[in-house]
Amino acid sequence: MELEGVEALCIVFLQGITAATLCAAFLQSLWRGQLPDIVVQMQYGLCSLRDRWTQKPKPKPGNARVEAKFVDTLCKLLTNGCRVVVVALFLRLLAIQGPLLKRQNHQLQPSLDVSNIISYPIVLFLVIFHHRAISCRTLDIWYVLLQTLCVIPLLWTAPADVTSVSLITLLPRVMLGLCPKRGWLPVIGNVVHWILAVKQVEFRLQSDVFLAQSAELVLLFSGVFPLRHALYENVRMSFELSTRTIELSAVSGLLLGYCDAVVEVDSSLKLTDDSRQFSTLLLHGHGISAGSLAGYDFLSFFHVDDREHISMSLGAKHESTQALALNARMQDCLGNFVKVEILFTSFQNADGQECRLVGMREFQDFNSVAVPLPMGPAHSPAASPSEDACSVAFDATSFDILSLSAGFKKLCLENGADDISEGMSIFDLST
Repeated sequence: MELEGVEALCIVFLQGITAATLCAAFLQSLWRGQLPDIVVQMQYGLCSLRDRWTQKPKPKPGNARVEAKFVDTLCKLLTNGCRVVVVALFLRLLAIQGPLLKRQNHQLQPSLDVSNIISYPIVLFLVIFHHRAISCRTLDIWYVLLQTLCVIPLLWTAPADVTSVSLITLLPRVMLGLCPKRGWLPVIGNVVHWILAVKQVEFRLQSDVFLAQSAELVLLFSGVFPLRHALYENVRMSFELSTRTIELSAVSGLLLGYCDAVVEVDSSLKLTDDSRQFSTLLLHGHGISAGSLAGYDFLSFFHVDDREHISMSLGAKHESTQALALNARMQDCLGNFVKVEILFTSFQNADGQECRLVGMREFQDFNSVAVPLPMGPAHSPAASPSEDACSVAFDATSFDILSLSAGFKKLCLENGADDISEGMSIFDLST
């Protein structure tokens, strides 16, 4: 069997596999009662495009900053692309310089000579003065100018050389398609390029040039617009990550101002990083060091009876972003149990994993603390308003009486102690 017959059979076999795959996807969608995923995505894309054209977009918070950063990224992309192109143009002009001086023909597509000679000083200017020449206001202007220089050579290119010239300018056109601020400019620029290319063969549908240019146009659009979307999403996610980092730092700072230690734990309640405050709270410089806490089980530092309660509280999914609190007992390296108050809130890290920010503060048991003395004279609720309260103030170091209330002096006189006065010792009251 000849090679052509084998190739034909392979093509038929591949077409059969494609048809079987499409039928399987269609039957699976019918079984689930849903449209195929590709149809849903196309429908969503068409609806989004329709809404973008018919409705005025509402500005989202922070969207202006994302747009500005995206345009700045496009400016840097154009600058770096010009640096590559200027080297390629310099080498090509150097290669054709000799034959042109000798008035001889060269084999490097002469139809590109005029375009390259005009493009070289423009690109060199952009490389040298890119800080002032390339900005959000001039991106579209530079695209139109440079894309025109890529298209013009087709006007005087022979039909047999159209495909070669188009392939030579393909990489610059892809690079330029990523750079304009307005996304519809690459569509117009490359459609014009396609029209001029197929015009050289008089729009004959069976021509190799027509098929090659059509395939090239589809591939260019398939590469340019997903890359532009990926660049935009990268900028947007970098802003979201920066915002989340700032918010997490603010929450951590707030917790550190209230708590004795703050740690981060993952979904399995393992410590994600080291904590010097946590080491100071429990380790007292013994055993595990502060630099080796990452990866340790957070529950292992708590009393056995409290671990289940903490695991249920920290492991549950909380829709609210407000911090939650609970009480538990932690065991330090000396075997002592410390009552702590735990505050925690959930967040997502850069990988999209659910994590917890946990703050711990030594529990203050105010029930075991004596009530402080009142600043002013206090009256018993059962006492008559006319009766004075009995109080005495003395020096805590010398125990000398500093002052006596009128009620206390009256009480002493009624009990036969008429020589009590200021300057005496508090021990004299016991005699």
